Amino acid sequence: LLDFTSAWQTIADYPAIADFIPEIKQDVIRSIGINVSNSFFYVATPLGTAIGSATINNISDLLDTGGTHWLQIPGGTTPIQVVSTAGNRVYAASNYGLYTDIVDTNISLGVPTTGLTLILGTEGKRLIALESIEIPGNSVLTAAVTSDNSVFIIKNNMLIETLPAAVGNPFQSKPMFYDNSNSSSIHLILSGTNGSIDYDTTIGSFSGQ
Repeated sequence: LLDFTSAWQTIADYPAIADFIPEIKQDVIRSIGINVSNSFFYVATPLGTAIGSATINNISDLLDTGGTHWLQIPGGTTPIQVVSTAGNRVYAASNYGLYTDIVDTNISLGVPTTGLTLILGTEGKRLIALESIEIPGNSVLTAAVTSDNSVFIIKNNMLIETLPAAVGNPFQSKPMFYDNSNSSSIHLILSGTNGSIDYDTTIGSFSGQ
């Protein structure tokens, strides 16, 4: 795994945003998405969502709008609450739906190529947790947990399945994928405050079965 621990300083050490600190009424870091295979990451904060890489040396480099890129939902007024990434994609959740785009994995690491677009079927939903995994065929599989306890399963930019809350999803689930080579499919673990379930997505496994 990439080691970003040396990059962090206290946010109070960055004068350009010092005036904003008293206005932040929630966690300074809402969500972090790390793309291990391509060495970039996203940090969602109330001030915006920064795109960084392993070359970042301190927090001023990360937050310097002249030296880094910012991930934004079109229009720029809808804040990103949760972010995830894998392979060549980024997923950004707001209080109004889930957005995605293919990103640059070569030069401008992690920067969307055309701009985040809403995934049909997720509009109007508030997402509280995301997990993404790269799968065979240059594709990305994502699990998105909604505030009403449903779970969307997305392949690339398409909603392929919904697990309604009524099927017994654990409350406030945190999703995690794993490759079950015995069944030739990707499994999804949903762990919440009242238990965990193991769901077979029926998507082909890493072993190329």
